[in-house]
Amino acid sequence: IFWNDPAGHKSTSGRQLCYGGEREKAQKKIWTQSKVKWSPKGSYFATFHLKGIALWGAHDFSEVGRYIHEDVARIDFSPNENFLVTCRESRKHDEIII
Repeated sequence: IFWNDPAGHKSTSGRQLCYGGEREKAQKKIWTQSKVKWSPKGSYFATFHLKGIALWGAHDFSEVGRYIHEDVARIDFSPNENFLVTCRESRKHDEIII
């Protein structure tokens, strides 16, 4: 995970490595099974998995929580990052978990 450093003080590319996934690499885990999404203020990011969403945050990007919702396709955060909505796009399952 890199933070943008527009002035380029930390590196020549303007990016500063904040977390390289050392915990996950040591345990031979992967971050996500499909995609990730950042919260509006950048405090959290969610990783998509077959069984639901994992939410990561804090200064060391530790796991904050897991939210079970199989085959979740989309998520959205509230503007102040207080709420997370998940959505599964399937014709046979018309449900939303809030």
